Parts: sequence; C-alpha cells; structure tokens
Amino acid sequence: SIAAIVGLSLIWGYHWSVMKIGLYYCGALTYSAIRCIVAAPIMLAVMKLQGHSLRLKAPGWAVLIGIVQTAGNFGIGAIAVKFGEAGRSAVLTYTMPFWVMVFSYLFLHDRAGPRRWIAALMAVAGILVVAFASGRAQLGPVLLALLGGICWGGGVVLYQRALRLHNDESTVFAAWQLLIGGLAMAVFIPVFSGEGAI
Repeated sequence: SIAAIVGLSLIWGYHWSVMKIGLYYCGALTYSAIRCIVAAPIMLAVMKLQGHSLRLKAPGWAVLIGIVQTAGNFGIGAIAVKFGEAGRSAVLTYTMPFWVMVFSYLFLHDRAGPRRWIAALMAVAGILVVAFASGRAQLGPVLLALLGGICWGGGVVLYQRALRLHNDESTVFAAWQLLIGGLAMAVFIPVFSGEGAI
C-alpha cells in the first residue's frame, strides 16, 4: 500500500507538468473534456465485462456531481494551469481536503475536533502564502485554482450524501459522472476562443 501511495503521488504530481505541456497545444476545456469523454466509456465497458449493471439508482446525483466536481474541478483547474503556474495551481487545487472539512461540517453535520480546525487554520495560512507570493500578476489563475479546489471539495461532499442515500456502485457512478462532466465542458467549447482546435 505504501508503494501504491508513493506511485500515485508521483503520477498525480507529474500529471500537472504533462497538463501544462498539453495546454500549449489545446484549449483548457477541450483538453479536460477529451480526458473525461475518452475515459468514461472505457470504465463503463470494463464494469459491464465484469458483470456490473450500468444503471444508477439516482442519476440526478451523477448529473449534479458531474457538473460540480468533474466539470468544475477539471475544467476550472485546467484553465488555471493554462494561464498560471502548474505547481501553484496544483497546490491550490489540492486544498480540496480543507473544503471537504468545511462543507462536511456545514451540510453533513460532521464534527471535527479542535486539532483538525487548528490544522485547517494553519493550512489556510499556507494557502495564502502560496496564493499571493507573486503578487497580483497571478491573481486570476490563483482564484481559478482555488475555485477548482472548492468544486472538488463540494463534489466529494455531494458524493458522500448520494452514497448515504443510494449506495450506487462507485466505479459505475464515477464513469457516469466523468461522462456528464466531460459533456458539460464540451458544450462550452464553441463559446470560448482558443477552444476546439488542437
């Protein structure tokens, strides 16, 4: 499990550099929509081959979470990387656990002890240092990366709520969520200049 965590961290961390390179040749929404629209059918096909039903008990939750978490996090995060620094965007997007703690407290009535809140406040201080270390020049990408983290955290809490109510198979749910989020981003590709062409 330690090797898996280290491997995942390396892959996830390196992914931000790969994304920055890819975004030189492609619009942010186009890039993110392709990621999701290609991955989702493969995931659904694998689940079908394993004998799982592809039906969801509550498809409305997949639509909501696909828009908030997938389109919000992937789309907004990619825009932040395209116009800002990959490293800073990664750090600010991965503020997701902080937002999960706040939203869980507000909407799921989860209680965090004083140590967790102290750690969260220390994290906020660190976030502010990272966010504003380069002054106002990077303010737009900084705010977008934070918004991507907020969308990710909101999506996690929405998923927890959906899981408590309906308990859909997680990989099937994730695949539908990816497909819906990818399509939601694709709808906006014609609206923004620089999108669509690769």
